[in-house]
Amino acid sequence: MRKSTLNAAEMRRFNRSLVLEHIRTGECSRIELAKKTGLTRAAISLIVDELLEEGILLQGSAISSSVGRRAVSLLLNPNAFYVVGLDISRTHYALGILDFCGKCLKQVKKRIDSRITAKDVLDEIKNEMLVMLENPPQGKLLGMGITAPGPLDVNEGKLLNPPNFEKWHGIPLVDYFKNILDCPVVLEKNSGALALAEKVYGAGRQYDSFFGLVVDTGIGGGFVNQGRLYRGSFGFGAEIGHTSVDCFGDMCDCGNNGCVELYASVPRILEWAVSLDSSFNDWKVIIDEAMAGNLLALNVAEREAEYLSCIITTIVQVLDVPAVVIFGDLTYKFELIQNLIREKVNSRILSRSLGGVEIKASRLTDAPAILASGNLIIENYIRAGDTI
Repeated sequence: MRKSTLNAAEMRRFNRSLVLEHIRTGECSRIELAKKTGLTRAAISLIVDELLEEGILLQGSAISSSVGRRAVSLLLNPNAFYVVGLDISRTHYALGILDFCGKCLKQVKKRIDSRITAKDVLDEIKNEMLVMLENPPQGKLLGMGITAPGPLDVNEGKLLNPPNFEKWHGIPLVDYFKNILDCPVVLEKNSGALALAEKVYGAGRQYDSFFGLVVDTGIGGGFVNQGRLYRGSFGFGAEIGHTSVDCFGDMCDCGNNGCVELYASVPRILEWAVSLDSSFNDWKVIIDEAMAGNLLALNVAEREAEYLSCIITTIVQVLDVPAVVIFGDLTYKFELIQNLIREKVNSRILSRSLGGVEIKASRLTDAPAILASGNLIIENYIRAGDTI
């Protein structure tokens, strides 16, 4: 017979998770928690008292309540735990330590030497990490989050076959760092992790569901639905960079033809731009020139907007999201490309008569790659409602 109810321990973790989720989004009182969670005030008091005693919560300043009394606000204790965050990209790695509220306490970013092996890079990262941990911040090490380009196997904790990342194919990242640290280690694709961090710390806070679109050396996506990251049946959900914009186009390393990554990733659009003007070797230069009235630079921005509008239209038609948040180089002086994309997308989607879709730039400003990776561990702890 299938069990249909939660046992006492499961219910305790579930309720703790509810409380932590709401406090994480902003200071609130016990009365507000009862309203938001549907739990009784007595149940809220038991959970809050327990979390205060464990040092996971702090009591903040007094805030006005709807019944006219001054209620005491509750917030996460930033010193309760700390996490290690690591992002590995095709050209750089970023490593850092975050507190429990996501503040970056230490960080280092270094270019990856293309002449050395992935194992050599990992050994370099290990040494940097051990130096950081010689003087750790307050609290307990909660875990290590790692992000990298997809596709990857989150269950096995290793990279699969990301295009233009051949040296890293099959590298078991999670096992490598688990052998060094006595703590949980999790792996997620960088675009999904950025979208999840945006939900907590950035522009995504105002939406239950939205799509994160990363445009840099590749193109990646992350679909946050009802506050949760959608991974799909096999972990390959939202791999929007490998959606065709030209079914007769060049073959991508992934095996598909005409993937948008072949046309709209930053290196590819710059490659085309330089063929028009040799000075167009940087996206910032192109945008500065376009805003100064250079029609050739504006043509480049229009071309990039057209490619991205194609896949964003597909995203909106399939997922019906109210907003798309863009990460990466394209957020520089974002108004120009934002307006171009918004106009194109909202002239094509079925929901245009209902107000269309918002196109926004990410608001993650303080070491976003490290925040996204470290947040994976914080997210897991919050979701579990207990130590993981």
